[in-house]
Amino acid sequence: MGLVLGIETACDDTAAAVVDEDLRVRSSVVWGQKQTHEQFNGVVPELAARRHAEVILRVVKQALEEAGAKMSDLSAIAVNNQHGLIRSVVVGVAAARGLAYAQGVPLVPVHHVEAHVFSAIMTNPALFEPHICLAVAGGHNALIHVHSVGDYEVIGRTLDDSAGEAFDKVGSYLGLPFPAGAQVDKLARGGNPRAYDFPRPKLKDGSLNFSFSGLKTPVRMVAEKLQDGASAADVAASFERAVVDVLVAKTLAAAEQCGLRQVSVVGGVACNTLLREELPRAGAKAGIVVTFAPPRLCTDNAAMVAGLAQHKLREGAVGTLDLDATPNAPLGRRGANYRPNQSA
Repeated sequence: MGLVLGIETACDDTAAAVVDEDLRVRSSVVWGQKQTHEQFNGVVPELAARRHAEVILRVVKQALEEAGAKMSDLSAIAVNNQHGLIRSVVVGVAAARGLAYAQGVPLVPVHHVEAHVFSAIMTNPALFEPHICLAVAGGHNALIHVHSVGDYEVIGRTLDDSAGEAFDKVGSYLGLPFPAGAQVDKLARGGNPRAYDFPRPKLKDGSLNFSFSGLKTPVRMVAEKLQDGASAADVAASFERAVVDVLVAKTLAAAEQCGLRQVSVVGGVACNTLLREELPRAGAKAGIVVTFAPPRLCTDNAAMVAGLAQHKLREGAVGTLDLDATPNAPLGRRGANYRPNQSA
């Protein structure tokens, strides 16, 4: 099968990577846009798309150079065309279509969330077996019963904000630069996680769904009083503890309900220090093995796109050159809905 070039432009990171048929990452280049968006305290879709268009071919060239490969060495080109900011996704799809046409190689469509699920599988073959995946980031938050690659059942989802969105918003309350997830994590290391008893939304409601919008208000009310002597580190630590408590409890409950003993954790929030400490510890007590995607594959990247494409190629799954870009496509063969469902 040879080498696959992956392209990823779901949000504000322009990414390209080369992965070989043994799922080894030959290169992974991510060009971020932090300076473009931090002044707005959030991603501006139109600006994100413009920046993608400006740099995408440069990023692809760098990925090939770092892999020691040429365009003629590629056996396929893969692209996320099924999740993200539509303007951003369109840029990646257009580039992939043009390159695939020019080289005469297959074009492989990939779902961004499925690529995240695969980011743990590609580094741990045991996860090709059925398991529970906690997919937790800024743009998605779901518990997925992975029956096999391509066969997914969403058994829990956020009903409003994702955990990643909550981290970014709380970071803004504390005056931290966007994106704030890693900054909140770092600040929390010096704080007391028991300083404030913030709510754990839906922790004991018996469902596997999440809700983090109601957590932000009490945190904001405390953060507004920081000048009165409250510690920003204590606020960050207490907030982080509340989120992690919910993620851990819901994930292990999902594994128990499905009778599974393996859990994977993927997405940007999978980099969180406390989550990486607490979920494996709690899992061990319950006899559940917890695997996190490597940090380099947690945040948006194209290596997971190219890796999933290698698997899809083995199954003969390729797209056509008139491939469409869609912002919220269902997930896998079952057409699983991972988006917020108000009736849930």
